[in-house]
Amino acid sequence: MTRVARAPIIGALVLAAVGAGLAGCTPASPHPAPTGAASTATRTPSTGLVQDLTHQPGSQKDYVGALKDVTVTSCDTGSSPAAFKGKVTNPTTSEQSYRIYVSILAGGNTLGISEVDIAHVPANTTKTWTGSLKLSSPGARCVLRVERTDNN
Repeated sequence: MTRVARAPIIGALVLAAVGAGLAGCTPASPHPAPTGAASTATRTPSTGLVQDLTHQPGSQKDYVGALKDVTVTSCDTGSSPAAFKGKVTNPTTSEQSYRIYVSILAGGNTLGISEVDIAHVPANTTKTWTGSLKLSSPGARCVLRVERTDNN
């Protein structure tokens, strides 16, 4: 009888411990949403994430994903600020604008995200883009999210 009574108590204690542990992983407040046209790098206190965004990813109207149009030619995360650059090639027959989000990742952790906007890329043209983010993490890598919109 005593053995049967202990199982629910032990199960409840395990659930309480797991719940308390998970509560510590949840930020006290959501990430602040960028507003306005100007961007400034901010560090979210609860996560340490460095953000330099003017627009939230996915907020652009009528965009298409265009990762294949953009390459990273350099990603230096070992000095501060981290610096990255690359090329964007518009493969379409009309002028396009690009919003490139560069995330700096170390292992499975996102350390920061920066937005680079390239407006008015003519049809079948390649342009160079550059950006930076106020952080340093030797060995981290740059990962892109690319949104393209038709200017016509």
